[in-house]
Amino acid sequence: PIERNYPAKVVVKLTALEQIMDLMDGVQFKFWTLNGSVPAPFIRVREGDMVEVQLSNSASSMMPHSIDFHAAAVPMGGALASETPPTRTSTFQFRALRSGIYLYHCGSQPVDIHLAKGMYGLVLVEPKEGLPKVDKEFYIMQNEFYVKDGANPELKVFDMAKAEYELPDYV
Repeated sequence: PIERNYPAKVVVKLTALEQIMDLMDGVQFKFWTLNGSVPAPFIRVREGDMVEVQLSNSASSMMPHSIDFHAAAVPMGGALASETPPTRTSTFQFRALRSGIYLYHCGSQPVDIHLAKGMYGLVLVEPKEGLPKVDKEFYIMQNEFYVKDGANPELKVFDMAKAEYELPDYV
């Protein structure tokens, strides 16, 4: 929880990484991640904070990535400003104007593939007056994964046809 009662500048550093990880025991998938995790890191700011987003795209990435913050009152949530080719870093800022819990995700086209491969997370904008104390907090998100066998039988690949029909193999 945020202990301060004043707005501040919060720097959020995210790195787009395309990496093979376990979808479940014995099943591997090439995820597109933010900071190497799916879901991406939980981000917590306070209403009124200036949020500076620094998005780096690793040299191993095959395509540009960006970030669309649903909490940002900027065009496409910052996706246009943060479109980042491999080996580069982009920076943009937004002020957190409304408290709530919001999705953030890769905003590069086609967005649905970036989401389906794991590039999403949550940002909590705490209200100015703060939140009540709790014993424990949980970060829970759900996503569907649409896959088929690839050239390597141990590595699943994204299946656009299943995604179009919303027929997930894994949830």
